[in-house]
Amino acid sequence: MAITTFSPPSSEGILQQMLQNYSAIAASNGYIVSIAPGTEIYMRFSAIAQQQAIFYQIALQQFDSRLPDTATGSDLDRVLNQFGLVRKPASSSEGFIQLIGSGPQALTAGMLLSGPNGLKYQVSTSGVYQNSNSPSAITNPTLSYVPVVSVSQGSNTNLGAGQSLTWINLPPLTQSTAPVVVALEGGSDAETDSQARFRLMQTLQNPPNSSNAQFLINLASTVDPIVESGFVYPNYNGSGSQLIALMGYQSNGFYIGRDIPHLPTDTGSPYNIFSNLFGENLSNDTSAIFGQLSAVSGNQYATTVTTVNNNPTNYVFSLSLPYPIGNQVNGYGGGWLNNYSQTFPVPSASTSVSITSPLTTTLVNCCPVTLVSGSTSITVRANGTYLPIAGLTKIQWIDRSGAAGNGWKVVTATVLSYTKALVTGTAYDFSLVLDTPLVCGVPTTTPNTLVASSSYGATLPQSTINVTSTSGFPSSGVVWITNTSGYPQQVSYTSISSTTFNGATGGTGILGSSSYVNGAQTDFYGNSQVAVNDLIFPASTNAQNYVNTVMNSYANLGPGQVVASNSYLINLGASRQPAQSATYSPILGNKFLQSLTANNSEIYSANKLYNSTDGINNTPANANPPNIFIPCSIAFYNADLPIV
Repeated sequence: MAITTFSPPSSEGILQQMLQNYSAIAASNGYIVSIAPGTEIYMRFSAIAQQQAIFYQIALQQFDSRLPDTATGSDLDRVLNQFGLVRKPASSSEGFIQLIGSGPQALTAGMLLSGPNGLKYQVSTSGVYQNSNSPSAITNPTLSYVPVVSVSQGSNTNLGAGQSLTWINLPPLTQSTAPVVVALEGGSDAETDSQARFRLMQTLQNPPNSSNAQFLINLASTVDPIVESGFVYPNYNGSGSQLIALMGYQSNGFYIGRDIPHLPTDTGSPYNIFSNLFGENLSNDTSAIFGQLSAVSGNQYATTVTTVNNNPTNYVFSLSLPYPIGNQVNGYGGGWLNNYSQTFPVPSASTSVSITSPLTTTLVNCCPVTLVSGSTSITVRANGTYLPIAGLTKIQWIDRSGAAGNGWKVVTATVLSYTKALVTGTAYDFSLVLDTPLVCGVPTTTPNTLVASSSYGATLPQSTINVTSTSGFPSSGVVWITNTSGYPQQVSYTSISSTTFNGATGGTGILGSSSYVNGAQTDFYGNSQVAVNDLIFPASTNAQNYVNTVMNSYANLGPGQVVASNSYLINLGASRQPAQSATYSPILGNKFLQSLTANNSEIYSANKLYNSTDGINNTPANANPPNIFIPCSIAFYNADLPIV
């Protein structure tokens, strides 16, 4: 039976039906009456019809406010409560700042700081913290790390490492700014109507009872605001056992991982050096879940609570788009920014670059950066048949830092000049000079590499720090030093020459040839600017929309299979799918293409050019804890230009 949607009649429809009925009844009794506009009966019925139309609308509104698929706002909250569910509130971000001063400081929970986003943060744990220059902090820098939490809630409270907070309650003998050394993450917005409705529909379709899968999913999803959902793996390690894997929201800020909060085993994360700080949220969530389970299912040998493990991936698309207005073919605008003859780069069938980090795979046909001479001077491997036009051709790159919590951003640059050199077949290395730096976030300075000079091997602080260049830095200010132990250090300087920071104070550790000065943001993969194996692609008008669409598709992915930990079960071929696999698909596949064409009307067609998961059938490899795909490299190329 077909399901139809009820549409209340309009006042005009009610009026016409009333007039027709009145005229018909009068005629059947031998009366001929006028029902034309302006007559007394017409005006009387018109007033009644308008009142009835209002009643219909009120009734429809009341019906909708009580149905799971149409209720919104506070009405949806009431429906959620009827089924034991509550809308998830916004949550605060948490992380660590570094104490920089002249001595240890006793800090009290609640001491306030201000962030670059204008929001307030506060010290979360009272204690005596070492300053970063103290001997004990040099040996163990984490002694100078102060835990902070945002006062406000929401995803805009997330801050990446390298940004600074300013003390509102300035402790004595302490620098007014405090660098973020472990990213402030976990801030999430309040659950939207669509997200809350999704959980409600899952509960109605799979009623929870006595610790069944849906009961565990509901429990895991509501135990912590930063948890988007829980995934239950029944019998994952034998009959009666179960695994609950928690998954977080894909942040629109710096940290795009889906784990709770971060696993030390994550690949690609630059913060594994702080692995001793991981697991606090997960431990709390685990305890809360066990505390609400029944005695049988709560048995620690029967139930295991873990979190998903991030699996970075590349997805490259081939798009058919309009050309600029005036182009002889498809010159409708709203697509590629350059004409047919100016579209660059184009992948080459001869291109093959092996990625060693963060992915151990082979990137084919995707115009990777092979050399970085600076943020405006890079070398890209591409098809030598299609050439850029100096001063006209525009290229694009994705800044993955999520600076200021605004997600991955497309950066557009114009090719000012280039040279090319044959690599093999149709593959050439194009050395490009660009008019726009390809850097992460909104830096106030330019990254510089320290050289082997008088600073080499010296113990910080140094009154002078030699670098290859100070170009782009203000005449005085703050720079970041990464020492040979991999720790970021903040150093103030009073003046500069072309290659020296003078009057430098602050910082700890030992400088080495691998150290660098950095004034930019860093992305999830540890880069402060364009890096080798990043993808460069032709510029298009709506590239940011395409990136947003792809990121939304990633946000709807779920974890893959988990392998039983018992070797006997593994020998029997044991592997387990999560109970919610049908809702959160783990597959990195055609839904991405369908979303691109459905959400961007100017795309004539979208096809997969390269998917780094092809070798494993587009699903995460079986693992324990279970893997989930997260984005690493995304790019879009012109489908109208053949790859040869």
